[in-house]
Amino acid sequence: MEVLSYIAEPGEVARLRPLPPAEQAVGWEEFWSRRDPDPETDRNEARVEFFRRVRYTERHFRSFGPGWRTDMGRIYIEYGPPGQVESQGSRGGRPAVEVWIHHRPFRCSWFEDRDGFGRFELVSTVFE
Repeated sequence: MEVLSYIAEPGEVARLRPLPPAEQAVGWEEFWSRRDPDPETDRNEARVEFFRRVRYTERHFRSFGPGWRTDMGRIYIEYGPPGQVESQGSRGGRPAVEVWIHHRPFRCSWFEDRDGFGRFELVSTVFE
């Protein structure tokens, strides 16, 4: 449930957490039905996309824990793949940098690998 906090409204996960399993299952269905962009289809496209993003983070951002718990994983799950990526390796004692640019909505996320182990941490974000 923790990963849902990336896309949930404040309090939604907290309300689901203490429920008995049967009520929790109903709560999950309600959670996803509120996010279904096309309720007329059998598939909930928002749920499919969410789990696709979570799986991607597990394959690409895993370090000393689950990929979805990393800063890059969180941003990827919330905003999807960036439209543009700028990378610069470490030089002269400066850490490697990766900048992700999302265009809709505009968001520029700056990550640094401060310890040199490939664990990029979010340093700053710019919104427009």
